[in-house]
Amino acid sequence: MTSSHPPVALVSRIWDRDTRVWSADSETQVRISNRLGWLDAARWLNDNAKALSRWSENLRSRHFNQAVLVGMGGSSLAAEVIAEVLTPAADGLSITVLDSTHPDAINSVLAGRAWSRILFIFASKSGSTIEVESLCTWVMDNLEEQGVAEPGAHCIAITDPGSALADLAVQRRFLDCLENPADIGGRFSALSAFGMAPAALMGAPIESLSTSVASMAKACGIADETQNPGFQLGQWLHAQWQGGRDCLQLVIEDRYAALAAWIEQLIAESLGKDGKGLLPLSHAESGSPNARLARVTIGGAQSEVFWQSGIPALDDDFLNQSVVLTGQESMRVLDMLEMLAEGGLPVSPPPQALALV
Repeated sequence: MTSSHPPVALVSRIWDRDTRVWSADSETQVRISNRLGWLDAARWLNDNAKALSRWSENLRSRHFNQAVLVGMGGSSLAAEVIAEVLTPAADGLSITVLDSTHPDAINSVLAGRAWSRILFIFASKSGSTIEVESLCTWVMDNLEEQGVAEPGAHCIAITDPGSALADLAVQRRFLDCLENPADIGGRFSALSAFGMAPAALMGAPIESLSTSVASMAKACGIADETQNPGFQLGQWLHAQWQGGRDCLQLVIEDRYAALAAWIEQLIAESLGKDGKGLLPLSHAESGSPNARLARVTIGGAQSEVFWQSGIPALDDDFLNQSVVLTGQESMRVLDMLEMLAEGGLPVSPPPQALALV
């Protein structure tokens, strides 16, 4: 994204889907125009929250006691975060993500399990991801070998409309095929069916979550940049890059460790264009920010919120390279976890004062 536009105009232009904000190249603008569905993700979730809740209740009432989600990259990362951080509700399904075709990875997920009690979720935006396609064929064959007359009755698909996976779901009589908005890219799909369907199957309060999401979407639509948390975060990240800090260290408490891979992909793929951007470091040892490194810490007990503001107790140079937010007053990267806990789905351990530093 360029920085030549006035801030107020920039926010409005993004929400108006003005592709010139991102690129001056006409061909690139066309491609971008087909990938801006994330702007409507909050509305999509609001429109589908009740249906997702009913859908999940129906599946949870069946004989399944667990689910295995097969997906790669953005199609599975949000689900993996949810599955690793949350504990299923009493009537919810535990979810394990299988994102590898390596035999050891497959065995670690499926060995010793009663396949007749597993709900298999095949998630692929394109519907033609070779790993997902191969594992789908392998799972169906194994179900048949185990005497399951209708393997499709153990499967659901999440994909774009009209994809090869959607066609397969019809041919093999899957329990269901959730068709996701085609203009939502994989890494932006946490609030779409790719993230919310698994959350619903775990018993998450999707309607409560939708209310929180709508509130944050409204805040990120405010034209005044001083009141817009999304703009402020983008502005801070841009300032780090302009100052020569092209590495963004993610220091995340163990209980939220699953967030690292998701945030890493979101930042790297979104900002890593034309030889520019920030390099996320999710497993580097914690250290002080420096000339090349800005730092984001998730988890903590800070009670004050500031964006590079004058906190006398902290070093000025540190403030220029860091940002502190509480979970309730910030962009709320962890707001989903708060809402899920409040809605009755336990977070282990329960979230306390959360911060981005």
